[in-house]
Amino acid sequence: MAGPGHLADAILPGDMARFQRLACPSCGGALDVPTQHEQFFTCATCGATLEDTQYAAPTPQVSLSLADLLADNAVDTAALTSYAVRAGRTATRVGKIVAGVTTVAVLGGAGAGAYGIYRAVDTATTVADIGDDGFAMYSFANSALFPGEGATSEVALIVNGPDDAHLLYVDLGAADPVRWDAALGQLLPSDASIASYERIVASSGHVLITVEDGLYAFDRATGTAQYQLGLADSVSNICDECLQVFSDTTAVALTQDGTLRAWDVATGSGGWSVPLPGDVPRQLLNIDGQPGVIVDQPDDRPDGQRAMLTVFDLANGSVLGEQAPRCSGDAFPWPLSAYDHLVPLGGGSYVWLGTCPQRWSPGASAPDWELPSNPLGPSFVSALTGGELLAGERLVFTTDSGVATIDVTDGSLAEIARDEIDRRHLIGVVGDMLVTTEHTSRGSGRWNVAGVDLTDPDGQAAGPAWSLPLEGEPGTDGSITSEEWLVGVTPAGVAVVQLDVDAGTVRTQVVDPATGAASAPAALTLDDMVFAEFVGWRNGNLLLGADNRLLAIDPATATIVTEAP
Repeated sequence: MAGPGHLADAILPGDMARFQRLACPSCGGALDVPTQHEQFFTCATCGATLEDTQYAAPTPQVSLSLADLLADNAVDTAALTSYAVRAGRTATRVGKIVAGVTTVAVLGGAGAGAYGIYRAVDTATTVADIGDDGFAMYSFANSALFPGEGATSEVALIVNGPDDAHLLYVDLGAADPVRWDAALGQLLPSDASIASYERIVASSGHVLITVEDGLYAFDRATGTAQYQLGLADSVSNICDECLQVFSDTTAVALTQDGTLRAWDVATGSGGWSVPLPGDVPRQLLNIDGQPGVIVDQPDDRPDGQRAMLTVFDLANGSVLGEQAPRCSGDAFPWPLSAYDHLVPLGGGSYVWLGTCPQRWSPGASAPDWELPSNPLGPSFVSALTGGELLAGERLVFTTDSGVATIDVTDGSLAEIARDEIDRRHLIGVVGDMLVTTEHTSRGSGRWNVAGVDLTDPDGQAAGPAWSLPLEGEPGTDGSITSEEWLVGVTPAGVAVVQLDVDAGTVRTQVVDPATGAASAPAALTLDDMVFAEFVGWRNGNLLLGADNRLLAIDPATATIVTEAP
């Protein structure tokens, strides 16, 4: 899983050494693990600039043992004090691995200013080494939850190690959770890297993954490689929906060069390809079973329409129809653009969250309803980021002043002001209660999980209906370190999970979304949470990659329901 700053990038076959800093000599604060050997570092705690006086420009692809390194620097290994290693936070959530650490030693005597440790990595450990002790090496950042037969869930994971990458299919409802393990090394190009945004999707019979400009298909039951395709380009990292399976028969990919391609999901054959003009498309929609894309229009169109939603025939790629959302009654009509966001409603309908929000039905030549331009003021459009929630007939989204709702049946709009909130994440809607996490700018700033009554737009001046404090920063992006938290709506209530990596504990509470009453905290101790990754919520359980395993944790009791391997 490559990309700038990823730990996995730095550990290549033949690499036998890593440089890691332990503590800042100025303040004693822990420093991030550097992604490469550098001369100058900045302390993440106090901002001090540090120089490694032993710095030398690295030589690529050099095989170097720890003994060679210490001997070359005239370091007396007998005088070194050994320490157990606990790696710090990696540069991103991607590329986290567990490696065999053979030796760790403080280099305080190697020269003034050399603050750090070298560790030797056993590159003979393979990613496919799965046993009772867990996955030998793992990263849960590339994962997808599939509906299926599993009592808990079925999960596909791309596991990345220094020797090879593997695709694992895990059924957490089975007695033997690891259904299959497919090595990717013989399939991928030798220089291929797997980024965190690569897609994993499934039909009833196949699992599809993208790696750069290639697509690879596997039998969902056995993991047998079925076929591979070359795509015109890679899938855009800003388009979560740009690889989809339509009608369980046809796969459709929208690549970032603007090529729309379809093929038979079972065989990889047939299909069609259409190059789209203009800016990079950012969204692939299912419009009543047909692929739809916002396509740029020529600059010289007399009506000034910048883009149209174009719907293609799934069978042959021909254009079935076009829709042109634009504001009416304005001096400037503010037409649809390739950067706009469409919210699918099901059945082919969608809401255009543009300057003047509109609802469109399949094949319609005019919107079902339209709101006036900037209905909540100038900040309205800038606040729409694609993080909205659709709860029944109610569309909930954030604004610069708080949260707002649109009834998608008639377009009625309401806003609930939430003063002194500078960041928020919408978690879910239970009845009329919006569950959200909010960061208040008051004082030193803090995070809370809160309930906002959507039926009481004027009653929030004194605060939300209920609130519970959270510790640390959000953990939903993975890379869980120190104390971070995860919040999800489950059948039992709002699950609040706070993770303390240093103590190795997962603390859980369940909150009644109507009243805010919280259960007594429960705690689970795990052996190793350094590389913990959030995978998702399924059937009321938190799916967490930690302790070298994939765990399903019941937040009501803080117990492990099932695990893999």
